[in-house]
Amino acid sequence: MNNVSSGEEEKEQGNNNNDEKKTDQEIEKEKLDHNTWKKLECFDIGNNKIIKIATGSEHTLFLEDNGTVWCCGDNAFGQLGIGFGDEDEEEDEDEDDIESVSTPTTINSNADDDVSAIYTPQKIEWFIINCIKIVDIECGLYHNLAMDEEGRIYSWGHAKRGQCGNGEDDIDMEYVDIPQLIEW
Repeated sequence: MNNVSSGEEEKEQGNNNNDEKKTDQEIEKEKLDHNTWKKLECFDIGNNKIIKIATGSEHTLFLEDNGTVWCCGDNAFGQLGIGFGDEDEEEDEDEDDIESVSTPTTINSNADDDVSAIYTPQKIEWFIINCIKIVDIECGLYHNLAMDEEGRIYSWGHAKRGQCGNGEDDIDMEYVDIPQLIEW
């Protein structure tokens, strides 16, 4: 008699004995299910779809089919396009402090460094406020480029070596913390 049983036979035996014996195939499927992509539910995009994801060294951009750009990750060089954390905090002090639990939060990793990170994706409001629909995004290590539906290019992030194409060779122009149009 052969002591090796097929997955089906083992499954049938388990069902006949009313116990929870799993086949090798079921165990492998559980492992695959555990290691597969899961829906990211930390930000609500309604019925829209993410059509592109771009990653830099320590930040990520998401582009929705409606032209909205979302960001998360490190903001040390302004690469999230949302300004710097300390500036946002000063503005928030003047406003009512009403926040819902699902509101993304700017977290200062070190108040002296004026460095922040976003751990939950948030919209880059600058594009929305300026009625700009983005159709493509790209990330460098610490800077980003976005193209709108008119073919105009915007940049933000680390700009010390001219990555943002802003025409500034001034040593003081190290960071562009909100998107800016690249002038040709």
